[in-house]
Amino acid sequence: MEMPVTEDWLPQAVPDLPVPTGDSINRAADLLAFSKHAVMVVGGGCQQASMEVTQLAELLNVGVIASNAGKGVVSDVNPLSLGGATPEAKCR
Repeated sequence: MEMPVTEDWLPQAVPDLPVPTGDSINRAADLLAFSKHAVMVVGGGCQQASMEVTQLAELLNVGVIASNAGKGVVSDVNPLSLGGATPEAKCR
């Protein structure tokens, strides 16, 4: 499908990713460390932090569910990987 371009087109700058504050990171760490039933949900924003996400999941011993964009962040062969958007039987 083609559409004629009637205006000059200029590329747009991609905004910087948000950076959390130290307080929000500490709060999140406390919530994860003291939770009884935690699970991580990862998306495409985690693609460049696969190793760190996997290490955190293993440290906390929590399952990881990936969105479509987050598939592969934690390897499917890792026992903590609960698959994609449809959870596997082990987490129901």
